[in-house]
Amino acid sequence: MVGTLANRSNCLSRKNNCFRIPNTADFLFMYSSFDGFYSFRDRNGSWFIQALCDELCKNAHEEINTILNRVKLTIAFKKESCSVNLGLNDLKQMPVVHSTLTKSLIFKKQNYEK
Repeated sequence: MVGTLANRSNCLSRKNNCFRIPNTADFLFMYSSFDGFYSFRDRNGSWFIQALCDELCKNAHEEINTILNRVKLTIAFKKESCSVNLGLNDLKQMPVVHSTLTKSLIFKKQNYEK
């Protein structure tokens, strides 16, 4: 059973060498838009996937939150829907990040040249 007195005393008896993190730690979720809002695409595909792939190709060596902030900025400021349907014209999109990361996440640089 999680959180019992026996578990705590066992942990304390190990001279502070014990630590536990929540089950929900170290998750990173990014959604193309807020729940209930449109996620747009053009002839090249999803704005979100395009921006994410572009940023990862150019800046994969940077910390992931920096990359995701640029993805959000690109979509929020540089994109606007263009539709013959007036209800879908001139709309914006805002990606959403939910993070419980406890450390920086940086992808290892790869050398693909042979």
